[in-house]
Formats: sequence, structure tokens, C-alpha cells
Amino acid sequence: MGQSVGDWPPFVDAAEVRPQLHVRFVLGMLSNMDGASPARSLAADETEPDFTVTAERIGTARPNPSRFEAAAATLAAQANRQAD
Repeated sequence: MGQSVGDWPPFVDAAEVRPQLHVRFVLGMLSNMDGASPARSLAADETEPDFTVTAERIGTARPNPSRFEAAAATLAAQANRQAD
């Protein structure tokens, strides 16, 4: 089952609202998966997140709070790049 996660489609309601949100907000994905699965899952979606933080990349999974710290740091870096 774990290997099929990347083949799961995004939730329909999320796919519908993401383009509307992306007009006004930086969008990120915090994933408990490897790096390839979210990319495969979002390949058919028209709105990719501005950044993705995966458990594989940071070396921790839920419920470890470092996942949220990494996402917050990535968001801050994204905001700084947009401000420059």
C-alpha cells in the first residue's frame, strides 16, 4: 500500500481550491512521504505547491515537531525570496 501513495489523486476539493488560493498565498506541502510520491500524486494537478517538505528530506516523520519547524523555515525563505 505504501508504494501506491504516489498514485493516489489529490482530494477533489483541494484540487479545485488550490488555484484560487495560489493567487493570494504561498502554498506548501508538508508530507509524511518520500520525495517522489508527492510529485507523482501532483503531476496531474495544475497548481504545484511553491515548496514541499517531505519526511524523507528532513529525516523525521509525524508526530515529530521538526517537520513543522522545517516547513516554517522553508516558508520564511520563500517569503524572503519574494521580498527581494
